[in-house]
Amino acid sequence: MELYHLRSFVAVAREGHLTRAARRLHTSQPAVSSHVRALEEELGLQLFTRTPRGMRLTAAGRDLLGPAGETLAAVAALEARARNLAGSLTGSLVIGVRSDAAMLRLDAIYRQLADHHPGIELTLLQAMSAQVIEQISDRRMDGGFVYGPWSRERFAGLLLTRVRVRIIGPPAWQQRLDGADWQALAGMPWVWTPDDCPFHLVARSEFTSRGLVPARVIEADNEATIASLVASGVGLGLQLEAGALAAREAGRVSLWRQEALAMDLSFIHLRERGDDPLLQAVSGAVREVWQPAAAS
Repeated sequence: MELYHLRSFVAVAREGHLTRAARRLHTSQPAVSSHVRALEEELGLQLFTRTPRGMRLTAAGRDLLGPAGETLAAVAALEARARNLAGSLTGSLVIGVRSDAAMLRLDAIYRQLADHHPGIELTLLQAMSAQVIEQISDRRMDGGFVYGPWSRERFAGLLLTRVRVRIIGPPAWQQRLDGADWQALAGMPWVWTPDDCPFHLVARSEFTSRGLVPARVIEADNEATIASLVASGVGLGLQLEAGALAAREAGRVSLWRQEALAMDLSFIHLRERGDDPLLQAVSGAVREVWQPAAAS
C-alpha cells in the first residue's frame, strides 16, 4: 500500500468526484482512478459506488476513511517533526478565520510566525465558526478562529477573549430602540442567523430565558450582509461591537444601548494533533500576540 493510494482515496471521499479530487491533488483524473482501484484490489474491498453524479462511499469506505485520514496526518506530523529536528520547521497549514484580519490580529500573528518560523506557509480561509469546526474535524483545515462553544473533548485550543455583540437597527429606529425592552425587541422584525451561528446561540439564549420568540423575517450568515440589510431598513440584527459602533458613528445604523451580548473567541485545533510541530508553532504565535485568557 502506497501513501499516494491513501491520499487519492481520502481526496475522492471528500470531493465526491474524481476530477475534483485530481484537481485538489494536482494530478490527472486517470491517475486518481488508478490509485483508488489499486487500493480496492489490495484491500479486497469496494470503497466507492460509481454513479453518474460522482463517487459515493460504500459502508466499507466510510469505515476506513477515518483511519486513512489519521494515517496521512501521522505521516505529515512525522515529516514535520523530522524537519524540526533537522533545524528547519517548514510546511503549510490551512487556518479558518471568521472576522476581518484586524479583529483577529492576523498581521501581528503573521509577523510573529515569520520571525521565528519563516518556513511555515499559511493559507487563510474565510468561513463561519460552525464550518471552521466541521472542516477542522475532517482535516480540510488544520486550525481556526471560532466564536462560541466548541467540544473540549475533541479539540484543544486557546480562549483568546470575550467579544461583545450589539443589537443594531435601521438608522431611523434610534428613538424606537431607546424605549425598547426585550419583549419590544422580540416584536420587531429581525435579520436572523442560522441555528449553528454563534450570534444565533447568544441571542436565542437571551430570548428563550425570557419566554420570547423574535419575529424573524429573513436569515443571513454573513455579518456584512446582515449589517447591509439592517441599514436598508429590513429589521434588527447583531454585529460585533467594534463594527456596530463604527456604523452607528457613520449614521448607517441605530444602536440598542441597554445591553451588550458576549461570546468567546478561541483558536482551536484537533486535540489529537497537539504534538504537531507546525500547529505548535502557530498556536505559539497566537498565544504570544493575544496573551490569551485561558488554554485547554
